[in-house]
Amino acid sequence: MTHKQRILGACRGVVPDRIPWVPRLDLWHNARVRAGTLPAAYRDCSLREIAAALGVGYHAVVPDFLGEKSNDVADRCLGLYRLKEMPFETLLRGVEREVKVEGGSTRVTYHTPVGNVSCRFSYTEEMRRAGATIR
Repeated sequence: MTHKQRILGACRGVVPDRIPWVPRLDLWHNARVRAGTLPAAYRDCSLREIAAALGVGYHAVVPDFLGEKSNDVADRCLGLYRLKEMPFETLLRGVEREVKVEGGSTRVTYHTPVGNVSCRFSYTEEMRRAGATIR
């Protein structure tokens, strides 16, 4: 069975030949590249090639946010993402959004007809070192 077959089978109640394992190698990879400690055997490999070499599934659910603009993910505190991989766009009607980036912190305020609501999220140096790409 492939990793995909194991995962889809498990969702249907089929017992797989082994437990499907799809680690977040993207975090490990980003942290190792940033620190300059990627093992020599993997320096010229893509993340997908590394997963195949290790015999694990390739994690592709959470995109790499390093290349995205901060406003593309500003609504994540509402559970909304605007990413190029998505086949649709979520629009906020009757709502003004104010985004303020202060250092590694982003504050988003939504001005609605019934009042304001805001949220704040951070992207710290510790998160960067650990391989996180979302800010």
